[in-house]
Amino acid sequence: MEKLTLFDLNDVPEVDPSIPDPVTLDAIADALGYKWYRWRDRVGYDYPRVVEDKTTIGYPGMDTDQFASYEASLECGRSYMVGDSLTTAEFVKRYGSSLTKWQKLAYLWCRQNPTKALRLESRQRDWCVYVRGEYVEFNLPHQDAGGEKSYITLDGKRKIHVNED
Repeated sequence: MEKLTLFDLNDVPEVDPSIPDPVTLDAIADALGYKWYRWRDRVGYDYPRVVEDKTTIGYPGMDTDQFASYEASLECGRSYMVGDSLTTAEFVKRYGSSLTKWQKLAYLWCRQNPTKALRLESRQRDWCVYVRGEYVEFNLPHQDAGGEKSYITLDGKRKIHVNED
């Protein structure tokens, strides 16, 4: 496996100056757009919402999480998604993509609130976003709400698709 340069957790990624500090749930909702607001009005409660206890959404906890390391999660994702057919560098290039504005905001919110998680639901997607060890994980945990997919980001700029069931 190629050695990856890890993001210094004390280093804050460059962000758009229009992003508030600290990031608010309203800023994330604004970045999500009108479809999310229509869904919120339809179901009658606010999104995004905060999950105080990450274990309720499947997070195993730092002391028992074998994938708390970015490198371990990335290597496991590469092995699961493509096996040995791609090097780690090729996998990151092929399965990586830029974060959208709402994802950048959610990343920063999670870094600012590492013990909590965000839950963002719509008719088509059900996102759970939280700090997992050294990185932030974006999960679509339900087959009927976006598929069972996981993405990880270390720098808040690019996400890597590491799981799909």
